[in-house]
Amino acid sequence: MSTNKAYDITQHLIQYLLSLDIDYFCISPGSRSTPLTLTLAKYQNAKKAIFYDERAAAYHAVGYARATGKPAVLICTSGTAPANYFPAVMEANNDRLPLIVISADRPFELYDTGTNQTVNQQNLYGTHVGGFANIEANDTSADKDLARAKEIIQLSVKHNKPVQINVMYKKPLEPSEDYNFFKKFEQKISVTTLNAKDIDINTEFLIIGELNYLESCKMRELLAKRKIPFWADIRSGLRNLNVANNISNFEDIVENSPDMIPKHITHIGGKLVSKKITKYLLHSR
Repeated sequence: MSTNKAYDITQHLIQYLLSLDIDYFCISPGSRSTPLTLTLAKYQNAKKAIFYDERAAAYHAVGYARATGKPAVLICTSGTAPANYFPAVMEANNDRLPLIVISADRPFELYDTGTNQTVNQQNLYGTHVGGFANIEANDTSADKDLARAKEIIQLSVKHNKPVQINVMYKKPLEPSEDYNFFKKFEQKISVTTLNAKDIDINTEFLIIGELNYLESCKMRELLAKRKIPFWADIRSGLRNLNVANNISNFEDIVENSPDMIPKHITHIGGKLVSKKITKYLLHSR
């Protein structure tokens, strides 16, 4: 009965992700993650990519987030497997990219017993993620745990943060033979729109730093509507925007013709790759 309970929780979690249009799953196979992979295999609308190296899976997921603005879901087994995601998780956090790690885990009673592939996976990524949820999938607390997991999924989507959901499974890892993989779970979803509010900028010139995918899309709309002259850093996604107000030679102006620089400049977005423009901004403050 407890095994089927774990599969109910797993199905509910997968259905919730799919209901938010989070449908790209990067799977690194392993024994303890059997309930996750077996459940995903039943859902045709879930896009699945298999990676035998967790590091490759993680950077693939980061690239997917950069290209689409949507989080991919990383799924791995217990032990050192989720630790291989760490560098990519740090990059996603620094670059404000959504990413959802679902790490399968062994139950608490196997912690600190020397059991193979058992390490402490609680909040594994520390301050490098926006949220953490632990689900004891076979236990009575699972429904409450699932509610917390849904909250941090929303956090990842709304605030462009990596998050970790750690799901503890007890053996046996297979469901009963008559288990229904297509149960319907009630979904109460409240999603804040991913489109930012209209930005009202009053300036002579814009310097645009690092933007995530959705911010870059919104900025394209603003620049088309307002025609503000701008220079875009390589990390903005707007560097090669083919519009008249893209002042692509601004670095040369700063270095060779400072008298041409507008008096009122606004820096929007994150850090810059350009050392020339960064130095100019620092010295202008």
